[in-house]
Amino acid sequence: MFRKEFSRWLHDAFLHRQAVDYGAEVSLSRDEIDRLLAHAREFLAGVREYLRAHPPSE
Repeated sequence: MFRKEFSRWLHDAFLHRQAVDYGAEVSLSRDEIDRLLAHAREFLAGVREYLRAHPPSE
């Protein structure tokens, strides 16, 4: 299935997005942004790999 980190990464990104959407002042360092982007790329790669191995049925 999916790696356990994916859930934590997705939740972390969601919390950042929620803060920005609802007007909170959010300040992220370049390192934090790079980490979020790296996690997003790994997450997408994992989903793509899963879908290749388990294509959706119609």
